[in-house]
Amino acid sequence: MSTKAILSLMAARQHAESGSGRTIRQRAKLSMNEVCGAIGVTVGALSRWENGLAVPRGEPAIRWAELLGELEQALDGRAARKSTKPAKAA
Repeated sequence: MSTKAILSLMAARQHAESGSGRTIRQRAKLSMNEVCGAIGVTVGALSRWENGLAVPRGEPAIRWAELLGELEQALDGRAARKSTKPAKAA
């Protein structure tokens, strides 16, 4: 397993333990079904990960961590763009 894959697996487990995986998904306004389709797991598996009831493992966990990382970047970029918009004249 590559170093990148190990780091992604570690991130997936941190997201599951902290509950941040669900928070990121919800901030991105994505349903569980949409995320499950993207990473190749069942809704039940994702639910257990998001609730800290199961430890994410294997390739699906790596895909989940990578997706969450990309979503975080996109959300942070969107927030930065909103904060730099000029104020509307009154």
